Amino acid sequence: MGTGRSLLVVLVAGGILAGCGAELSEQELREQANQACREYAERVADFETPESPGDLGSALDEAEPAIDDLRSDLDDLRPPAELEERYGKVVQGVENAGDRLGQLREAAEGEDTERLSELVGEAAEAQRGADEAARELGLEECT
Repeated sequence: MGTGRSLLVVLVAGGILAGCGAELSEQELREQANQACREYAERVADFETPESPGDLGSALDEAEPAIDDLRSDLDDLRPPAELEERYGKVVQGVENAGDRLGQLREAAEGEDTERLSELVGEAAEAQRGADEAARELGLEECT
């Protein structure tokens, strides 16, 4: 392959790679993050409400893939540099929710309502900062 052709391949490949994970504008971030959160909300809207703490374990099993997908979708977005810190709080909120699933599942399977109540309170407290950051960024679907 000639030098000119090699250079073209490198430039095209570089252009493709540069497009992966490119920084979004504030509007693009808002639209794409809200879309990801809307899709998550639609997925979990159809889940059955657990009747007892023992039923919560299977509900958490059902929710885990949806939370993992949301975490991945939000993590893939690249906010403008000036919004990285606030957006990071939103992503961290979803990661914290996903990380708590195991503890919630364990308490549910043991029907430990006291521990469940404690974990839900901790999760709500931790989520406040993420919700505030989401509101500041215009991510209404993510609160």
